[in-house]
Amino acid sequence: MGPGARRRREHPSKVTIGGVNMAVSSYSKHPTESFEAATCIRNEKNQKFSAINDGVPPTIEKVYDDPEMDEAYPMKDTILEELKEPAVRPLTPAYQSISTVMSAILSPPSAIQPEQTADELRDAISDALQSKGVLP
Repeated sequence: MGPGARRRREHPSKVTIGGVNMAVSSYSKHPTESFEAATCIRNEKNQKFSAINDGVPPTIEKVYDDPEMDEAYPMKDTILEELKEPAVRPLTPAYQSISTVMSAILSPPSAIQPEQTADELRDAISDALQSKGVLP
């Protein structure tokens, strides 16, 4: 077994939690209604709707047990398991740029050439951190 395989076993990969960050501005002219809207979006019924129609993973665990999720969200068990021990996104205002650049460079996976792709990825992430370049 090589060092890479040993490292993967010692430090298994984790998915980053994503989702939507909602807040009510202190400058809002309608803070009560805004808070009610945010609460509505995150309730069980709407999380299930969002999962089935938009693929957004629910944050309420019992939504995964709903029988309607079985057919419409067949990957639900895997996603739920992954979300139990997630990693957090890197703290950088450039996260979206980095994520977009990585997705473009690493897709399709069959085109990855380890050393060349790693160099390209390193340069692209450095540029994104410095707000350089054009997003793909």
